[in-house]
Parts: sequence; structure tokens; C-alpha cells
Amino acid sequence: MGTWKGSKWRRFVSYLAYSIFCGILILLMLRVQVLLQEQVRVTFKSMPLLVYSAFFPVIIGILLGIPGFVRTCRQPAAWSFDWVKFIAVGVPSLYGSLFIWLYFSPVGSNLPFASTVLGFGGSTFPAICGIVFGYILIGCFRKAERKDAKQSAPIS
Repeated sequence: MGTWKGSKWRRFVSYLAYSIFCGILILLMLRVQVLLQEQVRVTFKSMPLLVYSAFFPVIIGILLGIPGFVRTCRQPAAWSFDWVKFIAVGVPSLYGSLFIWLYFSPVGSNLPFASTVLGFGGSTFPAICGIVFGYILIGCFRKAERKDAKQSAPIS
């Protein structure tokens, strides 16, 4: 086991600070969710909570994808968007994350797979789909490799 040089310490402190930031942000967002749940009990208007519940996991997914996005930002290349990944994984996961909100909307009776999702997953399925969508969304932004750049082995 070698000694930790300056860059390893900086990396460690960066990840630790990022983890603390994410934890505090998630706790604040959970507090907002509790406040919205209390508002539903008083006003019987559930749409704000349903919308929040659909987008809360997406924000978590985006937070999970930020370290990879920061690495991508540091690459010297032009920005691009991976439409194949977005359409193949992102769009279905977006549908899954918005499922409960859509279910209680006027189009809810016409949603495909409604009984399957509600029977097996309840609110867990949309939450997982939201996390996946947020992660995929931020992961679809990438930098195209320059054709004149030398191919290098991936760093593991």
C-alpha cells in the first residue's frame, strides 16, 4: 500500500464533499416531500405531490451522474448527444418515472402496462425509473472523440 500523494487526497476530499452535498440536498428534498404530503392531507390536492414524486428521483439520478459528467467536461472535444441511448433507455425510463402522474391524469385509463406496473411495483417502479432517467439524461451528453487524437487505453 503506497502513500497518498496530493492528487489522491484532493480526489478523496472532492468525493467526500460531493457525498455530503448530495446527502444534504436529498434530506432537504425529502423535507419538501413531507411538506407536500401534509398539504395533500389538508387540501386534498395531490397533483403537486405527484409531480414532485415524479421528478425527485430524476434529480437523484442526475446527482449520481455528475461525477462522470465532470470527467466528460474535462475532455478536449466537441459536445454531442447520444440519441440512441436516450431513445432506447431514456424515453422508456421517462415513461416509467412519469407513470403515477400520468395514471392520475385524464389519459390514465389508456396507459399501456398500467395494471402490471401498479400490481408489481407500486411507487417503487416509477422511483427506480426516475433515477435511471436522470442518470441516462446526464450520461447522454458526451464529447465526440477527435479523429486526429491518438487512441489510448482506458484508465482503470
